[in-house]
Amino acid sequence: MKSAVKHSLLVFDPEHHDVRVPEAGLVLPIAEHKTRKRKPTIEQLIAETGWQFNLPTVCKVNGQYLSRTEWASYKVAANDNVEFVSRPLGGSSGSGSSAKSIGAIVAMVALTALAPWAMGAIGLTGIAASIGSSLLIAGGAMAISHFLKPKAGGKTAENEELYSFGLGGNQARPLQPIPVLYGRTLSFPDFAAPRYSEFDGDKMTEYGLFALTCGDADVEEVRISDTRIWTKSGGYNQSFPGITIQIRKPGEKVTLFPVNVVTASEVTGIELNTTDTPAFTANAAGTLTKELLLDFVFPSGLYQEYKGEMYPASVRVLVHARPVNDAGAPIGESVRILDKTFTYTKNSQIRITERVEIPPGRYEIRARRTSESITGKQLNGGKVSGVDDIVWSALRAHIDGPNSFPRVTTIAIRVKASEALQGLMNGQIGVIATRIIPVWNGSGFVNQPSRSIAWAALDMWRNADYGAGLGLEQVDFQSFYAYDQLWTSLGHHFDYTFKEPQTLDDALETVLKAGRAVPAPVGDRLTIVRDEPRGIPRMIFTDYDIVRDSLSIDYTLADDDIADGIVGEYIDETTFKLAEVSSAPDGVTLAKPARVQLPGVQKRSQAAGLVRFMAGENQYRRVTVSWTARAEGRLLKRGDLVKLSCEEPETWGQSAEVVAYDDASRRITFDHDLEWDANALNHYVEIRAADGQPWGPVRVTRGTSDRIAIVNAQDFASEATRQGRSLAQAMARAPKADMPTAAFSPGEPRSFRVLITEGTPDTDGEHITLTGVLDDPIVYDVTETGVTPLPITPDVFSQAIPVITTLSGRVYQRGLSLVLQAGWQPAKGAIRYIADVSYDGGGTWVRAYEGDATTFEAIVAGAQTIRLRVAGVTGSNVTGVFSITEIDPPPLVLDDQFFIMKIRPDDLVPELSRDLDGMGLLDQIADLAGEGRTVAEEADDRARAAIKETALVKVTADKALAVFGTDVIAEYDNNGITVGQQFTAVADVTGQLVGAYKVQINGTNGFFGGFQLIGATGPEGQPISEFKIATDKFLIGAPGSGFGAEAVFSIGTRNGVGRMVLRGDFIADGSINANQIHVVSLSAVSANMGTLTAGVISLTGASGRIEIYD
Repeated sequence: MKSAVKHSLLVFDPEHHDVRVPEAGLVLPIAEHKTRKRKPTIEQLIAETGWQFNLPTVCKVNGQYLSRTEWASYKVAANDNVEFVSRPLGGSSGSGSSAKSIGAIVAMVALTALAPWAMGAIGLTGIAASIGSSLLIAGGAMAISHFLKPKAGGKTAENEELYSFGLGGNQARPLQPIPVLYGRTLSFPDFAAPRYSEFDGDKMTEYGLFALTCGDADVEEVRISDTRIWTKSGGYNQSFPGITIQIRKPGEKVTLFPVNVVTASEVTGIELNTTDTPAFTANAAGTLTKELLLDFVFPSGLYQEYKGEMYPASVRVLVHARPVNDAGAPIGESVRILDKTFTYTKNSQIRITERVEIPPGRYEIRARRTSESITGKQLNGGKVSGVDDIVWSALRAHIDGPNSFPRVTTIAIRVKASEALQGLMNGQIGVIATRIIPVWNGSGFVNQPSRSIAWAALDMWRNADYGAGLGLEQVDFQSFYAYDQLWTSLGHHFDYTFKEPQTLDDALETVLKAGRAVPAPVGDRLTIVRDEPRGIPRMIFTDYDIVRDSLSIDYTLADDDIADGIVGEYIDETTFKLAEVSSAPDGVTLAKPARVQLPGVQKRSQAAGLVRFMAGENQYRRVTVSWTARAEGRLLKRGDLVKLSCEEPETWGQSAEVVAYDDASRRITFDHDLEWDANALNHYVEIRAADGQPWGPVRVTRGTSDRIAIVNAQDFASEATRQGRSLAQAMARAPKADMPTAAFSPGEPRSFRVLITEGTPDTDGEHITLTGVLDDPIVYDVTETGVTPLPITPDVFSQAIPVITTLSGRVYQRGLSLVLQAGWQPAKGAIRYIADVSYDGGGTWVRAYEGDATTFEAIVAGAQTIRLRVAGVTGSNVTGVFSITEIDPPPLVLDDQFFIMKIRPDDLVPELSRDLDGMGLLDQIADLAGEGRTVAEEADDRARAAIKETALVKVTADKALAVFGTDVIAEYDNNGITVGQQFTAVADVTGQLVGAYKVQINGTNGFFGGFQLIGATGPEGQPISEFKIATDKFLIGAPGSGFGAEAVFSIGTRNGVGRMVLRGDFIADGSINANQIHVVSLSAVSANMGTLTAGVISLTGASGRIEIYD
């Protein structure tokens, strides 16, 4: 009886929790055993193998699973297949990732794959899981890569690590792995805690905590997108005031702000009214909060409006808290924790954060306002309106908890109310840092910033937090040290950030491929194999060492599908952007390249060397060989050089077994006759030593028969010196061991150099199938000089240039004015903004706004269409591209809430002067102008002084109107007086023209006086004008008399009737000339009259007489 027993490790996807699901993951063989017992139980098999299961393990027989209770009774029949399947410990976050950065299974995979008794002892089963095919297909061309096997390039998927660089920004990834940084990189670290903001009206403070890397790091620079905001050498960028950065090494406390702040997701956009909101739980079960943060928003501002002017409005808010237990049930009385009245005079959004300290506990919170909203209502008989809607936008709780993060480097950033720093909210905080890892200085390990390939790989092997946690005794430390010296001399680095879980072998391959190397387990030790010229081959295989009929040779011929070169894609260390380098010489363009990714490579010359090496592989390593060898093949590792000699094909040499050897005569006797070539100048022999290595090739001559060869004396000595062992030592065997084998060939050595790329142990436990590629020394002829420089091209999409998005605007009427209201999203890199308006379709522009806010209001003139443009300005005074939008303003309406009649510009018809009673319409327009904006004002409890200004322009398809006015106002108690002037001009398409200038004085007790000058076109188109004066007394005096002198002419009142008054000497020449004088009474000293017509002439007094002359 013979039954096969296997123990395997299931490297599972944590999204699948059932180990019995075949699709759950990859099965890695650990050990095999064959039992000859007759019908053993499962427990007896375990005892026989000595296996111990420290992980969750199931047993299946012939594919059927057995429960643990059946292990003691179930008996294994002949030829049954028994398999024990273990899986690593640990849970899942539901995202296919484990809790540690490189993977929770790393240590287990490493231990099992490297165990000397495991099937993976050759290093080709566990690690071979990442080897795959040698054929790389990318960019429409195929390239052959047997050794490095890079990822194909030319992809755009964001989940590809190389291309995801910079595509995303700072992300919140709860329960996901913390990245592990190596070398010097620019990264956009994830949030280590939920970010949050606080508001105070227009002022905002935002808090963000970022997890840079597992382990320590030397932070060189912090930036927003491409703009530096802090450097280690120069400190803060002064163009970005209000930002504070705190870099915390692993275990150091974050003191810049509380980091344990949670947000109640249910509280968002809840409008408050006079009834309580539902009660919302502030913090999760099992946590205690000691401070609450409540965010309130007035979406449209908070104000009252009367006659176009804004006045303060108030809203009182009450918030209550009630303690609850972990089940959410109340355990105490509701307590008022906030009673606050908010008072503002603002017609744009207001955001407020209120902090409330409370006793530690778990609470449910509810809120309400105390008064009904006035939004949309008309108050005081329709004269007053206002807006006071308030929204409860967020509820956050400060949780008791640690402010330090062991084993993680964190960066805390606090930003205060600068629109230039909106990149933080948009997830664009970038950090340039170099990882600090243990580095061997010749006598011991020291922690220092390092870009070393070798020490990064060793840190991954040794670190117990995110790596395998294995010891130095399990590595070939000398190979790490030697290759670090080599890579340092070449200037080769590894600069990369691991963001997702990987098995140890995959992660090590990613690191070492940057140095053209791969990890190579040998027994229970890890070493490094670099694809470079090898010395003495590890083994030689002849027909005697190859299982019959197992040799397979595959020739890959060049055709149209094979690439003519390699293009490597990498992140360049000078720009930290995706770049590419070609394997072709400078000035040569590849017609059909294969594209590959070079993760961890940031130096251009290093990238060029790698793609040139891959191009050599593609061109010269085109013959693949596969064969089955005996168990000694398990001693090989990936990348080992072996020699292969086989009689089929004939050009691959002849094989023979050595049956006798005489060291004195250097005579070798073989088991059969060899085919000697009389025309060949030389013949060669290579002997397979006991350890499998070849001794030779050395020249031989024919002995006394075809099966006897004599070794050349000179070669005999030189080869012994080169190898450090004699031919006799190479021939030596144990008494019962197989005899040495040899490769024989005429003319030249016919054994071929083969690099091992893969090995698959057979199920019989005695053989292994090896796969390799014929090596060619020309592959290693690689230089890193003459590399085409990185092209310097302007990046038109550079995030350093501010770009305005979602620009919007509207024009509305406020009193007599048209007001432009505009807003846009913050632009990355901008510290301030400029905005212009155009009334002529973009022909000319007028500056409307300049500042750091992303919203503004400005009074604008009337036009059929208004164009608005906005651009951001950087800290270095670079103006971004203008974003432009068009706005159609509404018609100007003179609202009858303030005036007896409503007038629009369309009502200004040519009959204005005649039909509106001597330009009465202009009086109303002038009154409307009095509702202008206040440009200066001061007031106390009893008095007020103000200056108001009005500017109104309106253009329609058939007419134009302009009004300008100024009022000065003084008030005390209940008395007040206003002095104002207005200019009015109207023109329409019919040719009608109207103009007026008016000055008036109004008081609390009524109209004091004023004057008005009117000019217009009359009924026949002729110009007419009027000058009107309204005053109790009109005085005119000489210019030199001044206002205090007596006037010579006035208009006054007598007995309540208006009268004109002339001084007696008013007539300049002392006479009055008139055709008629009609008076009630005429008094004169003398009169000289030609004709006197009178009804009655009466003489009074004794002296009265009439003298008549002829």
